[in-house]
Amino acid sequence: MNSTPSYANAASTVAQSKKDRIPGLGRGPGLINNLRSPNTLKIAQVNINGISTRATRIKFGQVLGLALIEGAQIIALQETKLKANTFLKIKGYNIFRLDRQNRSGGGLTFLIKNINYQCININRKITDGSNLEIQGIRIIWRGMPLNIFNMYHSPLLRKFNSLVLQDEQAAELLGLPYQKISRLNFAVKDRNVKIRASRIVHGCRSDIQRGTSIFNRDFRVNELEAVISDTTLNKSPGPDSIHGRMIDHFGLSGRQRFLNIINCSWNKGQLPRDWRATIISTKKFGKTDGTSDSYRPIALYNQYCF
Repeated sequence: MNSTPSYANAASTVAQSKKDRIPGLGRGPGLINNLRSPNTLKIAQVNINGISTRATRIKFGQVLGLALIEGAQIIALQETKLKANTFLKIKGYNIFRLDRQNRSGGGLTFLIKNINYQCININRKITDGSNLEIQGIRIIWRGMPLNIFNMYHSPLLRKFNSLVLQDEQAAELLGLPYQKISRLNFAVKDRNVKIRASRIVHGCRSDIQRGTSIFNRDFRVNELEAVISDTTLNKSPGPDSIHGRMIDHFGLSGRQRFLNIINCSWNKGQLPRDWRATIISTKKFGKTDGTSDSYRPIALYNQYCF
């Protein structure tokens, strides 16, 4: 993790020349050597779960808008998931970042507006050997120093009695219980049913002499209409702001264009960037921490992906 913050005007994290740097001091307004106490203090705290994709940037913009309305001078973000060399600039804010260096995920960021602050040096003995991330700043509040800490600890998921730290490993681990649930188990008396089911599946494979298999042909308009009629369209729109009812009101030409996009994605094996799901894991009620089957992964995606 990066324990040394970078400072710049207009909340930029680009390195400045040495003559402009003040070690441990945020470059807010006022005298540069004194911490100024604000009349009021409002702090917003958000687990942003990444700010590098379009979907998360929309959520991030909503957070900034809410902070502006409420007059929050400090925004504490967890799970920014920024790489150390990723540029971040937000107009009107000073930025104090703590990025993971050797693995993905995590990351902390303070966004500070109209307040002078000092960075608190965290004793790394506190975080060494653990999954804890912590950063701190000090401001003057009502004539007294006030320390504000931003902390994040990733979920303790274990696989074969070892701690899972990588996002990819955690995703695979969360999917294992559902893989077991979806597996078809046949009893001895159902052996004939299993054989017939296997023949049906294998009979759908590609065979040039028998024509295109059902798994390789393009989707048709009637299939799209069947899916639309069976889908709950009243859910909240995704990052593209397209509501399900808008899809339901597509005309024949609109549905055909929509279908062309789906078939193009299917044939190329590529999913449009904005259609990719954001996965959040919520703990099941009454379950204990530390095991993958205690969490329920929920996919947040656009209505187009029904």
